[in-house]
Amino acid sequence: MSRVEVDVTHPDRVLFPGRSSQQRITKRDLVDYYYEVVDTMLPHLKGRPLTVQRFPLDVARNAYAQTAVAPYSVQARPGAPVATPLEWDELDSPDLRADRFTTREIPKRLAGQRDPWADMSRHARSLSGPLQRLAKLRA
Repeated sequence: MSRVEVDVTHPDRVLFPGRSSQQRITKRDLVDYYYEVVDTMLPHLKGRPLTVQRFPLDVARNAYAQTAVAPYSVQARPGAPVATPLEWDELDSPDLRADRFTTREIPKRLAGQRDPWADMSRHARSLSGPLQRLAKLRA
């Protein structure tokens, strides 16, 4: 199999932090891994179509590197799924699906949990000072 040279930008960028510096994975580590397995991997990929089309998460999160959705936001998809924070033990559920919680089910789920916004008022800050400074700048 012929080899092609590829320029890799930011080879020391950490892709997976791990729990210690020995466990972290950088771009260089990933490239080195691909280099080692290329002869085994490529025959299995031969003939597969190359996809260059982007598949955004939702209508508001479609730019480069936007991989998260705001908690409890309704997605523009059939059934109106709701982006729902999960507990760690829920990740092992065999019936876990991206569309599991919809606008119909989420009120029942939230009724059995503490209010996620209960402590929000402790983060409140007065805007009177910044607004006064802004008014002076505009004057």
